[in-house]
Amino acid sequence: FMIRRPPRSTLFPYTTLFRSLLSSHQINEVERVADIVAMVHAGRILLVEPLDELKQDTLQLTITTSEFSAKPPAIPGTVVHSRQRGRQWELLVRGIQESDVDALQHQPTVFAVDTRTPSLEEIFVAYMQSTGTITESPPLAAAATPSTIQDRQP
Repeated sequence: FMIRRPPRSTLFPYTTLFRSLLSSHQINEVERVADIVAMVHAGRILLVEPLDELKQDTLQLTITTSEFSAKPPAIPGTVVHSRQRGRQWELLVRGIQESDVDALQHQPTVFAVDTRTPSLEEIFVAYMQSTGTITESPPLAAAATPSTIQDRQP
């Protein structure tokens, strides 16, 4: 559904401006028209932020390891979702820097790293699949075990 109402400002009485609230399962449409997005799952707000910032801060990594491993290499930032296919790990990561990606490529168990910016739909699906299992890791220089972030209450 969509709610539209004129702004309460009378500075520009002849200008038609609208503030809108759009709730939709058509993620491609939301990506096309929204400036700010919110993701809600089971009554919990997972995130609210400008769409541009969300997409700039999120990266899809495909890491090919030199051998089969039970877990991916340490990833700096917040891992929203991960999936293994043979020697490849597909990860959706928030807050990773370009220098961190370069450092990943030089880890001894990593054969190759490919990156791309995911669509809003891919980000949404990753959040829905990973509710309660999102992990945050320290930078590669600080070799520590990732910790689990608890679900945030609104």
